[in-house]
Amino acid sequence: MSIEANANGVERRTELRHYAEGEIKFWPEALAFRTIPGRLADLSGEGFRARHGCQELGPGQFVRFQHAGAEGRARVVWTRIVGERVESGFRIVGPAPTRTA
Repeated sequence: MSIEANANGVERRTELRHYAEGEIKFWPEALAFRTIPGRLADLSGEGFRARHGCQELGPGQFVRFQHAGAEGRARVVWTRIVGERVESGFRIVGPAPTRTA
């Protein structure tokens, strides 16, 4: 399990994360709900980490998400880009909003 720490090396997580795998889909609100596929890396009661290919997905943005165990709305907390690999941490903020016609 990777540990995220601030610049002083102090752990910021309040919940233990558990390894997870499987597909996840995102619909970023800032990107006109474009579908972005990804892979789960870990889960906690408050959030999750996922790998995907969207370099435009950055901190503060909101997404709808869906994976085998849950669906809802989350805020991007951080994004790390190394070459073509993109990984983001998300904090779950509630159920997915309903869309009306």
